[in-house]
Order: sequence, then C-alpha cells, then structure tokens
Amino acid sequence: MSIPVYIATGFLDSGKTTFLNNLLNKNESKEINILVAQFTRRFIGKLLFTIFAVFFFAVFMFSMGGI
Repeated sequence: MSIPVYIATGFLDSGKTTFLNNLLNKNESKEINILVAQFTRRFIGKLLFTIFAVFFFAVFMFSMGGI
C-alpha cells in the first residue's frame, strides 16, 4: 500500500497555502494529515552556532592531542 506524500516549500507568497487549500478541497472525503515545520532565523542561528562550536571544540581537542 502506497501513501502519497506532498512536500510544500518555498519563499513568502510562493503559493504554499494555495496548494494546500486546493489539495484539501479536492480530497474532502479522504483523511489528510498536515505537518508544519517552520525554521526561523533564531533557530537556524542556534543550530549553526552549535555545529560550529562542536567543530571548533573537536579541532581544539585534536590539536591538543585529546582525541
């Protein structure tokens, strides 16, 4: 049994909401689940900071002979 999966991504005003509205209106008799994942600048900034911090810590430990 296959389950169709649609991924809607894009910039502001690119038609994501219109796509979802059309999908929901065409499939009113079907059960549809929607997952929304929103990445903000704050989240991405924290993620990048964590990645760089771990990387630089590993480089530092390696250069000191700790790894």
